Amino acid sequence: MHRIKRAQIILNSSRNFSLKKAYPFYLNNEPVFANQDLIVKNKYTLENATVVAQAKAHHIEEAIQGALRAKDEMAELGSYERKAILNQVVTATKERFEEFAQVLCIEAGKPIKYSFDHFK
Repeated sequence: MHRIKRAQIILNSSRNFSLKKAYPFYLNNEPVFANQDLIVKNKYTLENATVVAQAKAHHIEEAIQGALRAKDEMAELGSYERKAILNQVVTATKERFEEFAQVLCIEAGKPIKYSFDHFK
């Protein structure tokens, strides 16, 4: 019972956070909901929290081939262009900072304080 109350307090402390029903992985800039899912359990309640798509070997091979196709184009980018791309990643990550921390708390059972520290 104590574990369930603690999980509810943690989740209720988040202002706008709610887990999606399922999460894809991204392959060559496209979301993929594979047929095989990995269930993410809430460590406090032991309930299913969400599911994430799980890549298979052919997905990995396709990702490698996509990276090889993009290699030359990426090499031609100027340093300022690479910096702009990385800044977009930083901005998007900061926008989802609380979501990442809450997911880590739920999935790993990590205290929320340390989950926030993990993503700073």
